[in-house]
Amino acid sequence: MRDVIRNYLESQNFQVSAVSDGRGMARVLSDKAVDLIILDLKLTNEDGLDLMRGLGDRSDVPIILVTGHRREETDRVVGLELGADDYLTKRSACASC
Repeated sequence: MRDVIRNYLESQNFQVSAVSDGRGMARVLSDKAVDLIILDLKLTNEDGLDLMRGLGDRSDVPIILVTGHRREETDRVVGLELGADDYLTKRSACASC
């Protein structure tokens, strides 16, 4: 999903820093100004909500959460309460899934 979003945004002439974890996100945020954070709630070794909590008031950058289509509604609500500006739901490309 990260590659799909990155490729699309780059094709629209956006500069993109795509990272796979919280450590990478922290590095990018400390190295340069960013205009938008797109954050997946389900990461391999981390929870996106924990990363949202870690951002706290340190960042006034808009955040869009990416959630799986079967995620609990409460995760979306919590993400928005933690400061996310919106969320996108991942959809399966498989018609029979």
